[in-house]
Amino acid sequence: MNLYIDLDRSVLVSGPSNSAVVTQLAFKRGDTAALAVTFLQGQADGGYLPVVLPTGTAFKFGLKAQGQYSGAFLVYTDAWTAPAGEATAYGLCPDFRSASLDTLLDPEGAGDLPQVSLMGEIAWTLPSGRKGSTRTFTALVANDLIKDTEGAPAPATPGYYTAGESDARYLPSSLGGIVDLTVGLRTYTVDLTALALPASPRGALFGFVAATGSENTFGAVMVSSQTTATTLSLLTTALPDAPNCRLAYLLIL
Repeated sequence: MNLYIDLDRSVLVSGPSNSAVVTQLAFKRGDTAALAVTFLQGQADGGYLPVVLPTGTAFKFGLKAQGQYSGAFLVYTDAWTAPAGEATAYGLCPDFRSASLDTLLDPEGAGDLPQVSLMGEIAWTLPSGRKGSTRTFTALVANDLIKDTEGAPAPATPGYYTAGESDARYLPSSLGGIVDLTVGLRTYTVDLTALALPASPRGALFGFVAATGSENTFGAVMVSSQTTATTLSLLTTALPDAPNCRLAYLLIL
């Protein structure tokens, strides 16, 4: 995040070519913010000139709870990196991980807060002892979602199913079965009484299992069904022409 300080007005501004005052910054709990702070000196033409303060200048960045001017810091750093070469920006990395900030965002018994509004200030002290500071600004600190303590969610069973993808519900294997087909017979009845179903199934899915070595074409057959809470009635559109053919079914509640 790039911050610009107008030394003449002691305020944060939008940038070297924009003197609009910035009164609010946004941060995230748990992050280490990387800030680049540039000091600007106003020019006669209304523009700004970036300046580097004297070597040995000390800097501070601090955030406190609103109205708690004499209170403890919730976020604080006085570790700054001076610009090198032709650079003009000072670097600082305030850490938004603190017990006091945790308490403010997660008040005991009150539930997590989505964000808190803090008041902030940047201050500097020249080697001569002369001090300066920005006008107080607002710092919005948003609560974080990833705490590194949650763990991955348990997978769904089966993993490829999510609610709403289909009106059908995946059912336990006890709601499926096998019907042994008889050569020349098209109608079958399955007794469902033992399942103690609370209501009639909405239908059934079917799969034909041909006899080993069979060359018949019964695999293309259609099956119609009627269900009650105690009975599954089946009607095939063709007759099986080989022994040991079976029809697998799965009820849909």
